[in-house]
Parts: sequence; structure tokens; C-alpha cells
Amino acid sequence: MTELTTRQQKNDTTADPSGGNGRPPTPMRRAPGKPAAYKRAGVHIHNKDGEPGWRLRTYDPRTDRQPEKNFYGSYEEAAIELERWRQELAAAAQPRRSDAHHMRLSTWAVQWLESYSWLVRPVGANPGVRRPETTWRNARSATLSYILPALADRTLASLTYHDCYDYIAGMRVDGGAREAAPATKATVASVLRIMLADAEKAGVLRRNPAAGLPTRWGRKKRRIVIPSLIQVEDLADAMDQIWPGRGDIVRLFAYLGLRWEELTALTWDHVDFERRSLFIEYARPSSTSSTQDAVKTEASERYAALLEQADAAIRRLKAFAERRGSAYVVCGERGGPLSYSLWRKKLKRAQAASGVPYTAHGLRHCAASILIAGGASPTEVRDQMGHSTTAVTERVYRHAIAMDRTKLAERLSRAMTNVAVEEGAESRTAGQEAA
Repeated sequence: MTELTTRQQKNDTTADPSGGNGRPPTPMRRAPGKPAAYKRAGVHIHNKDGEPGWRLRTYDPRTDRQPEKNFYGSYEEAAIELERWRQELAAAAQPRRSDAHHMRLSTWAVQWLESYSWLVRPVGANPGVRRPETTWRNARSATLSYILPALADRTLASLTYHDCYDYIAGMRVDGGAREAAPATKATVASVLRIMLADAEKAGVLRRNPAAGLPTRWGRKKRRIVIPSLIQVEDLADAMDQIWPGRGDIVRLFAYLGLRWEELTALTWDHVDFERRSLFIEYARPSSTSSTQDAVKTEASERYAALLEQADAAIRRLKAFAERRGSAYVVCGERGGPLSYSLWRKKLKRAQAASGVPYTAHGLRHCAASILIAGGASPTEVRDQMGHSTTAVTERVYRHAIAMDRTKLAERLSRAMTNVAVEEGAESRTAGQEAA
């Protein structure tokens, strides 16, 4: 009788995984693909209603990852929710098509952009792969502006490596008036590689013809940067005439060397006047109005020196911000973050009025030139500018570093100089601002 009772209890436990107390037996909790008890410090977590928590994990074909989420309720309810979630993700995945080799690139591009937008723009309870919003916008722009006009009518199966290479190598802009810049070619080639790689994963292509495309297309161009303090002040004065009180923004760019994304996200809590330092922690991309806690590189999160030339300008901006109750060093009229489109509009007018072509990125080079003229080492310049390594600093400013610093200091006070620097890794950012 005892043996029969024990056997019956085992059968009942198998039929009811929760064991009557909302918890599955140990073998069931450890089984793959099943709800697992949500624990913290070894204790099963319950919500305010006393329902036990379960950690759900399943495979997502769209991202080739296993996202997870928490669910509160009985074990049976958790198992039902896990199966529903699994079916939802499977249904949302890109289906394989029997007529894939007859699909035109234009048809696939529409499907790909839709799925790619899911990857870069988090939605709902399942965020997918988090990427900057600019990643999605750049991919869409490259697809609509360059790839589709040239390759829309081609079937995917007919594309070869030579077709892709010849198209990128011969890309032209402005209605065919001039050849596309190397950076533009590299961007379009990257998007085409990703687009066709995803087609291969989805079974639309047997092999990605763009997989071997080069990452660099031609030599990087060199620009002449004119680190003239007189021209900085001319541009700032013109800005003050057009936009009263905002010429100090020009001075901050020139005397601090911060990127647009860094300066416009800087708050007064991160400004230490006593120690004459700034803590660069956040970045606010020009394509969004929100502040994101992610700077360009790990080296970009840093302490930067508050140079003497910027002291008066930043104090005037502090008074401007206090009148508007703003926490931002560079704020708009209502106290919120400064709009990039408004800044560009005003800057273009100031450039035309003063004849000084500096952009925010061009002004950034003036700060580096001031440091170099003052005898700062490559390491000190790197820390101020937020470069990833001193190799980047020496490549970008190698001509200024190698020249006689006495002469450079003299030229900083002239209206024109001939200091040539290689844009290097930052040329793409400068090109976007100048566009």
C-alpha cells in the first residue's frame, strides 16, 4: 500500500508540474526551454499579489539571440505565455520564399528595411538589438538614394561581385557631375553588404555577392584647417549680431575642443569652475532631441580642461541658462537642449556675414592647436579631444605637432595660416556638418 501511494504521488507530481504550490520540481525547472524560477539571492521572487515569478527565454530568429523576460503567475500560465511568445517570434521572422531567385532587389529592399528598422529601433516588450537611431537612418538613406536607383530592377540571383564592385567604384553624385567621395562609397558598400547578407540568412540568396567588397575606396582627403583666433572672434561676433548672446557657443567649440554631441549634452553639474574641469559623460546626437548616456568611444568619457580662453564665455552662458532655469550649458530659448537644425541655420548666416567657414567640427581643431602651441604633449591633447589613442592624435595633428611651436603660436593670432592636418578618423563627421 505504501509503495502504491508513493507511485501515485509521483504520477500526480508529473501531471501537475507546480506540485500544488506554484513551483515546478527541480528537474522541470532545469529543463531547457521551460520557465525557470525567478530568483534573487537564492529566493524565489513574488510580486505584490503573491504570484511567483518565472524567467522566460526563447530563440528569436530575427536577431539570432535568446531574449528573456519575467512573468508572474502559476507555472502553467508561465508555460502557456512562453509558448505564445515563441510562436509570436517565429511568425515575425522573415519567411523563406520558394521564388527567391526571381525576387528583384527593389522587393527585397522594402522587406529588409522593415526588418532592419525593428533591429535598430527598440519596440514593445522585446527590444531586440539596440543600435543608434542614426544607424537606421543612414541605412535607409543609402538604400533609397544610391542602391535602389541603380540596382532596383536587378534580380538578386543575377547580382555578381563584379556588378557590386563596378557600381560602387563608379558612383557619382550631383546628377553625375562628380564622383562620389570615398566615405560615401564606403557607406553604400557597407549597407549593400548587410542587405545581401541578410538575404542570404533568410534563404533569398545562396551566396552574398557583396561580401568581398572593400571597406576603403580611395585615399583619404586632406583638408586645410586654419586655427586663427581672430577668425574665431569674427565668427562669434557675427553670431552675436544675428543671434544675441549666442556667439559664446562658437567660442566654447573653439576653446574647449568638444564635439557637438558632447557640448550640447553637457550640464552645469558636470562643470567644475574651481578645478577648471569638465566631466564629459553624455552625448546627444544631432538626429535626436534626447540625451543618451553613450559617448563616441570609451576614451570620450573623460575630464576635459576648462581653458582660460573659454572661462568668460562659459560664465556668460551660465547666466543665460540661469535666467531660463536650464541645466544645460548650451540651451535653447526655453531652456531645453539646443536644436541642431536651429544652430546650423544661424551658423550659416554667421559664416556668410563674417566670411569665416568654420563649422562646429572645424572650431574643434582650434582647441587642439592652442594646446599644441602651448607645449601640450600628444597624451594631453588626446585627453582633451577624447581620441581613443595618441596614434589618432598624432595622425590628425602630426603636421602641427612636428612644426615649430613658436611659429604656430604666432600664426594662431593671424587671420590666415597654412597648418595642414589630416582629418583621419574624423573626416566623416566633418563632411556631414559641411554638407
